[in-house]
Amino acid sequence: EIYTLSLHDALPILVDGPGVSATARRGLVEAARNKFDQLKSMAHFLAPVGRDSYTWDQILERHGVVVVGTGPSRGGGHQLTSTMTQWLTAMVGFTAQAAVERTCFGWRAADRSVWMLCDEFKYLAGYAPEVAKWWKDDGRSYGVRPVFATQYPVQLNAVGPGVLTSFLSLQTFVSFRQDDPDAAETVARQLRRESTKIGRASCRERV
Repeated sequence: EIYTLSLHDALPILVDGPGVSATARRGLVEAARNKFDQLKSMAHFLAPVGRDSYTWDQILERHGVVVVGTGPSRGGGHQLTSTMTQWLTAMVGFTAQAAVERTCFGWRAADRSVWMLCDEFKYLAGYAPEVAKWWKDDGRSYGVRPVFATQYPVQLNAVGPGVLTSFLSLQTFVSFRQDDPDAAETVARQLRRESTKIGRASCRERV
C-alpha cells in the first residue's frame, strides 16, 4: 500500500521520528538555521523599522518604482558581505519574477509595461541565471521591458548556457569603447550583425 502525508505531518517524522539520532537531527536543521541567523543581520534591508512595506504585487499593480541596491555602501554603514549580496540579489530576482508572473499576465496586450533595469547584469545572472534569462526570453507577454548592462559580456559565458546569447539578443545594443580584446571582439561581432539587419531592412524599404 502507498500512504501519503502532507509536509506538515511528515516534517516531525523526518526530524524527530524513530531512528533519527541527535546528530542526524542537528544536520537536518543546522544549515537552514545558519542561513536564517545570517538573514537576521539584514533586518534593516528586508524589513526596515519605521518604514511602510509593500509586496511586489502591490508595487506592480500601482506601477510603483523600486530601486534595490546590493552593492557597496557609499556611507560605509551596513556594508553587505559578498555572500549576503549573492543571497539578496537572488532573492530579489526570484521574488520579483514570480510576482510578475502572478500579476502581469496579458499586460503586453493591454499596453501595460514592467521595466526591469539592471546596471550590472552579471551579478543578477550569476546568482539567478534562469531568472535573468526569463526577463528577456519569456517576459514579453507580461509587458516586461528589460534594460541590462554589463562591463564584460564574455563573463556571462561562465554563468550558464544561453545567458550571453539572451543578453546579446536584446533589441537595442549599445557599447562604449572596449579595451579588453575578448570583449571588443564580442561587441564587434554583435554590431556587425546589427548593421547587417539594418542594411537588409533598408533594402526592403527601397524595394
